[in-house]
Amino acid sequence: MLRPGGRLALCDIVARRELPLPEVVRLVQPFTLLRDVFGDAKMEPLARYAERAARHGLVVDRLDDLTTSTRPTFERWRANARRHREETIPTLGEDGVRQFLEACDVLERFWDDHTLGYGLIAARKGA
Repeated sequence: MLRPGGRLALCDIVARRELPLPEVVRLVQPFTLLRDVFGDAKMEPLARYAERAARHGLVVDRLDDLTTSTRPTFERWRANARRHREETIPTLGEDGVRQFLEACDVLERFWDDHTLGYGLIAARKGA
C-alpha cells in the first residue's frame, strides 16, 4: 500500500521472451533445478510488471532491462560458493552446493540465450 506520492522499486528475474510449449517441456529439468535451489517463481516479462503497476494506479517512472549488467553475477556467485564451500556444506549439504553451482550455470545460459534476464521497475502513486 502506498500513500499518494509513495514510490515502489522492484528488481526481479524476468522472462525476456515467450517460450513455446515444446521448449518449456524441453527445459523442464533446468527450470526444476532453479525452483529447487531458489524457490517457486513466476517470471513475467518486464512490460507485464509495468502493465500491472499502471492498472493499480501507479505511474511508471523507470523500466530497465539490467540483464547485461547483471551477467557477471553468476561467476561471482560460483566463486563465492567455492571459496566458502566447507562452511556451507553443513547447512546445504554436498548436493545443495552442487545444485547451487549448477543453477548458476543454468541462469547464465538463460541470460545468454535471452530466455531470462533481470529487470527494474520504479513507479509512484499519483496524487
